[in-house]
Amino acid sequence: MGANFIVIADKNAKDILEIAERTLNGRSITQTTINVDTSGVARATIIWPANNKRKLNIINQNPGSMDPIAYAKKTLPKSINLLIENKEFFTAQIPFKKQNYIEPQWKFYNPPGSVNDRGIFNSVMSRCTDHGRSTAIMPTYVSYCHEATHQLNSRIRNTFSRTGIHNAFYVGEGKYVIFRESKITLRHVCQFIPYNKRTGNYQTYFVNALKWWDNQPLYILDERTAYLNGTQAALEYESKLQGSDKIAQEFIFFAIALLQAIKHYDPNYLELRELTIFVRWQDRRTQELLQLVNEP
Repeated sequence: MGANFIVIADKNAKDILEIAERTLNGRSITQTTINVDTSGVARATIIWPANNKRKLNIINQNPGSMDPIAYAKKTLPKSINLLIENKEFFTAQIPFKKQNYIEPQWKFYNPPGSVNDRGIFNSVMSRCTDHGRSTAIMPTYVSYCHEATHQLNSRIRNTFSRTGIHNAFYVGEGKYVIFRESKITLRHVCQFIPYNKRTGNYQTYFVNALKWWDNQPLYILDERTAYLNGTQAALEYESKLQGSDKIAQEFIFFAIALLQAIKHYDPNYLELRELTIFVRWQDRRTQELLQLVNEP
């Protein structure tokens, strides 16, 4: 059946907040919106109206054909007083076609002091070294998390790299992937970027970066991950995005060009399949974050 929403109301603010924090990783409670991503996973935000009728939309993946109301009563804590509005609500919120996708083969990095379930900002900061946190410090959540992601990716890369040059990408909740660099260069990637996508960011991350990163084109995914983590941090703290979301959107095309260049110039690259899976996962993550950015 895919994902079903359950609307609940309860006078006990503690219970509501506890579920909200667990469900949404601490995201501020400001509005209610329903989103369904291409994988069929439903994600929702919460509202606390002025009349104090607190409502929470809970993410719910209903296995099999169990009735949504029965499933709600079975899975939610008994302390929650359910208010089921009407059955049409459930069927009305599933106007999507579920698409299958492959999850990347995550590795996990959880050094002492690591924090989970408290949003991307705390997830990244708790895994950086003291030096990394102090070096990355910036005045806003989006830029601080962005720079700290670079520090953390470097820490993971230096810790777990095998022979050869590698790049690692941390995406939250302890999860990361690591890939050996392909034989291609950044110049090769440039050839696959359409002229109408050669913006100021193309100039920054390709043309100007050739002198540093020409032989390490996977650095593009390091930048992409930093922009996505920064965008997510800004959303979690309702901080200014500073254009991070728009740049993250541009990296969809940059990442496609990277894959095209590898397929053309290094077709025997052994990690191409896993790299492609990760790029597509990041595409989906980008779209989910942009949906949240564009909520009314």
